[in-house]
Parts: sequence; structure tokens; C-alpha cells
Amino acid sequence: MKKRYLFMVAIFLTIASILMTGLNTCQVVAESENGRITVIGNASISATPDHAKISAEVQTLNMDSATSKNENFEIFEKVINSLTEAGIEKNEITLDYFTSYASYDYNNGKNLLGYYTTTDFSFNVENLDETKNLIDTLISNGATVKSINYNLSNMEEKYNEALNLAVENAMTKGKLLGGEKVVEIKEENTYSSPTLYKCYYEGISSNELVGQLTINCRVTVIFE
Repeated sequence: MKKRYLFMVAIFLTIASILMTGLNTCQVVAESENGRITVIGNASISATPDHAKISAEVQTLNMDSATSKNENFEIFEKVINSLTEAGIEKNEITLDYFTSYASYDYNNGKNLLGYYTTTDFSFNVENLDETKNLIDTLISNGATVKSINYNLSNMEEKYNEALNLAVENAMTKGKLLGGEKVVEIKEENTYSSPTLYKCYYEGISSNELVGQLTINCRVTVIFE
């Protein structure tokens, strides 16, 4: 009888949790088995990033492979020089990937389209107010912006904050379900990227480039 009562309460709390998702970022799923109650607590918090990583590339296409590479090197050097003038040190720019290959059209035989040369690189931005200016610099000098990944300097601190909320949430709901003694608390792996990708569009302000990071935590608490 007690198990049936706990099961019905668990169903009620789960449904209520789903309905309250828009009002509360913490959700709990609970189940009772063999005299034990397993509660899964989730918590999410948002934070404003304080630095970013910009990834970009220079790509050239020419019917001559050597010309394609030379043009690519020239544009890349121009881009690097423009970044250093904008305040980014050369030793802070990382060359992530380089390739040069022949591209063919196989629809009507094997026709050479040309030789593609691609140089991928990235650098960190400590002052987010400079983000738009750096993106404009890249584009005006022949590079393509691939992504902007925002992050937090105190990511561990924020994660622990979310973790505490998840534990508190699970503990509260577990006690409501009749749990008297904690047997185990386990941190679960969650799919949660600590970065935020935002596309760049002409005409937006630097403040609009920066979004909010969402940090998710999930714990399992077992009660007797």
C-alpha cells in the first residue's frame, strides 16, 4: 500500500514538474523500488560570458595549385597583420588547420574546378567590447568568420552553484516522498556545452553578439 501511495505521489510530482518547467529551472523525476526512493534532480543557471574565442578561415580557389596557395598565404598574412594592429598579439593566434586540394565536377566526366586552399585559425578575445571590431577586421581583409565561442573565467564556480541547486532540489523532493536516510548521491553526466555559438550579421552591435551561457547539472539521490 505504501509503495502504491509513493508511486502515485511520484507521478503527481513528475506531472507538476513538467507543467512548472516555464516557472522553475529545476525538475525532478522520482521512483520507488525495494524500499528505496531514487530521485533525479536537475538544475540550470545562466551566466554572462566574459571572454570568447573567434574561429576564422581564409579560403582561395585557383586553377593553378601554386597560385591558390600563394594567394592564400598573402591573404592570411594580411589578416594577421590587421589583427595585430587591432591589438591581438601574433603569438596569441593559433593555426588550427591547413589544406590544399584539387576539386572536380563529376557530373559530366571529371572536370577540374580548381585548387582549394584553406587556412583555419583562431584567437581569444579578452575584451568582449572589441568583438565586433575584430570581426569587421577579419571580413574586410578577406577572412571568413566560422564561429564565436563564449566562455566564463569562473566556470567551475558557476557549475558548483548549479550542482548545489540540483542536490538541494533532489533532497527536498526525496523527503517529500518519504525518504528518511540518504544512501547515495551521484553526479550524472549531462550534455551541456560551456560555450555559446552565435552567428555574425552585419549591422548588429557588439552587445548583441554576447548571449547567455546555460550551465546544466544532474544528480541522482537514493533514499531509504
